[in-house]
Amino acid sequence: MEPPLYIPGRSIRSARKHREVLLARIICSDPSCPEEIEVAVESLDDLDGFVCECGFGFVLAQVAELRETSGAVISLPRRGPARSRRAA
Repeated sequence: MEPPLYIPGRSIRSARKHREVLLARIICSDPSCPEEIEVAVESLDDLDGFVCECGFGFVLAQVAELRETSGAVISLPRRGPARSRRAA
């Protein structure tokens, strides 16, 4: 008997590959520059040294944690072509 392809509660990644990922929205510190970037980083320290093309630095505006969703992948049966409905 073959093992199931998906075991609920188990990840397909090894333990060392699980990392927190942060999504940071940074904006240029020059009020006249419209530059705004979203960057995925493992640590906020990774944002040090980011410089805008205009020469100014960036300011952290927002941070969100990206997480792996806890769900299962399922197959749905194919549907046939949609039938047209006629008014009565």
